[in-house]
Amino acid sequence: MAAGGSQILMRLQDDSLFLSSAQEMDYDFIIVSVISPIKDSVNMLKETMDSTEGHFVQHVAVKNLKFGRDDAFELFDSSRTKERFEKAGGVVITMRDLMDRTYGASDRENLPFSTAAKKAGGLPIQGDRNRVRQWLICLREQMAAANGAFGL
Repeated sequence: MAAGGSQILMRLQDDSLFLSSAQEMDYDFIIVSVISPIKDSVNMLKETMDSTEGHFVQHVAVKNLKFGRDDAFELFDSSRTKERFEKAGGVVITMRDLMDRTYGASDRENLPFSTAAKKAGGLPIQGDRNRVRQWLICLREQMAAANGAFGL
């Protein structure tokens, strides 16, 4: 979920009882919040948790290592929001950095990462495809190790 995405979700809830109806139909919700090591990320995660309170929602925070090493997230790691997040069963994973040049090439071509890593229709340079492939492998490993939060 991008920053502010919970506002859209709650607007859907207010307009059409989206979360409530989905719960009645036995759908599970996983809200993935990608965070950076700044205060706004902690505040947005808190807002997301506030807005979904009372609904069965699994929260996952993804530390985007593009913005620093894992230990750079001290504002989040030492926050009351993280304490609350973990008490609510929230799971934290990391997403490794992807080289600027490789990310830029994929973005420029409007390629999803799964396509960017392929020889046919993907990025033209093998090194870029390999970096995306390795990035995807690492992300999948993090998701799989997330205590079943993604249903994997």
